[in-house]
Amino acid sequence: MDDICSIAENINKTLFNILGTEIDEINLNTNNLYNFIMESNLTKVEQHTLHKNISSNRLEIYHDIKREKNPKGKSSISPQARAFLEQVFRRKQSLNSKEKEEVAKKCGITPLQVRVWFINKRMRSK
Repeated sequence: MDDICSIAENINKTLFNILGTEIDEINLNTNNLYNFIMESNLTKVEQHTLHKNISSNRLEIYHDIKREKNPKGKSSISPQARAFLEQVFRRKQSLNSKEKEEVAKKCGITPLQVRVWFINKRMRSK
């Protein structure tokens, strides 16, 4: 829930920086926010960028909720973390302990999860 509040706060800060105004967190639902953006004096590029940013944040919220509800108790890796792991894997297919810790820290997962992800990725790549 804290993540959702911080995302709402970030959206509000972004709106304030662009428009010089804030919106109620209560009114921060999809339709109201979309209409607010479209009715603003933003350029089409700014509207698109802001809408894309909000959609990305919504994906993070969805992912956090999905992670909490995983019935098998497994922890899933966010799409952003997965993309970063893919980048690292393209550069180097095996990591030492220190590298695993650094990657884990950047992804917000444990070094064990990084290790397992790399093992699985190598197996799928064969």
